Amino acid sequence: MRTRCIACSIAAAASLAPSLHAQCPAVARAVLTASDAQAQDRYGYSVAVSGDTAIIGARHNELFGLTQLGAAYVVERNLGGPNTWGERKLLTPSDLAAQSEFGSRVELQGDTAAVSRTWDPITNNGSIYLFERNLGGANNWGERVKLNSDPSYGPSGLFAQAFDFDGDTLAAWSLSGVAGQAGEVSIFERNAGGPDQWGLTSHVVLPEVATNSTWIASVSLDGDTLAVGDGYPYEAVYVYERNLGGAGAWGWRQTIPPVWSNPGQFGASVAIEGDALLVGAPKAWYFGGPALTVNCGLTYVFERSGIGAPFALLKTLRPSQPHPSASFGVAVEIDGGRAVIGASTDSQPVNNQGGSAWLFERDFGGPANWGERSSLIASDETVNDHFGTDVAIDGDTVIVGAPLRGQSTNTNNGAAYVWLLQGSAPESYCTAGTSFNGCTGRR
Repeated sequence: MRTRCIACSIAAAASLAPSLHAQCPAVARAVLTASDAQAQDRYGYSVAVSGDTAIIGARHNELFGLTQLGAAYVVERNLGGPNTWGERKLLTPSDLAAQSEFGSRVELQGDTAAVSRTWDPITNNGSIYLFERNLGGANNWGERVKLNSDPSYGPSGLFAQAFDFDGDTLAAWSLSGVAGQAGEVSIFERNAGGPDQWGLTSHVVLPEVATNSTWIASVSLDGDTLAVGDGYPYEAVYVYERNLGGAGAWGWRQTIPPVWSNPGQFGASVAIEGDALLVGAPKAWYFGGPALTVNCGLTYVFERSGIGAPFALLKTLRPSQPHPSASFGVAVEIDGGRAVIGASTDSQPVNNQGGSAWLFERDFGGPANWGERSSLIASDETVNDHFGTDVAIDGDTVIVGAPLRGQSTNTNNGAAYVWLLQGSAPESYCTAGTSFNGCTGRR
């Protein structure tokens, strides 16, 4: 049974020590599910938010009789009532195909949304679709263009396994067949090749070659800086800058190696904002405290003095209560000096691999410190929900995906959870099941 945490509201605790916040996890303001929810949809596998609009990926959604076609849902705040998140549009690709897993990754910025699928029957590779608000009618989200890898650079695979876009630039990772198996990033820009088109303008081949075709990659783009994570097999992060080496070129600035000898898939997730860079290592071991915590996961904060300067390690983040095999750092996002970190296989005493997410803030606990503000939990969490598989933050809004929610009833239809932050911390009271360090809460 979940109970309200007595005298531990996050707002009331704002002036107390960071450890108290960790003892009092916050509860979601809204729970989002698909209007056409079906078993095995994986709704919440990917999430993104921009202003009052969010997009939720359901990569295994079955539509039109096509198994694992996938879908993405556009939802809006205040649609259907004040502070209600209503479903605006169900997105699918114009060229439908079974097993395409459309919605595997989603990104959203303003009036433009990007959605990837892992398999395209035409190219036998992944692809990315750009949608725009009001294209095809007021409040409609119409498909603008489809992006594929460029065969002129040689055969590639896993295109769009990871991608990000910022403003008028989109960066997509793929596996190149040139000179062995090398990671590469294709750079697309809006209006390149014609009005409203997204043309390929640059190409970056990462400094790595391997025969292993299984990769864990991540991409984050902010202004003129691109961070590419290689969580497996190389476990490193590569930093590139626009116009380094020539106008329009993306030149290599820095390679960031693992911090510890146990990399733990260092680079499996990355997020950059300004001069701050988050790097997730979801399989890293935590050596602090009374005992070794295996595969709990860590997240590293790197900062630089400005573009052109190297990133240096500032802080190692971990949850205040690390659990074995929690996958802390499997998803990371940053906005406005706040970081949200997913731990999708975190297990508490009742809900094995139910998952969790964590909110950190810069300067909380001291200048240049990144202090833990709160853990985030699903109030209806059950076993194997994998809450924290993906996370998103924009301004005061946080969204966390739980794509396996419903496994206890053998549905796995999934859900996404929304928080509204007040000042720096989640507005809701902490809840849940067991007492820890004097606070009746899950942590």
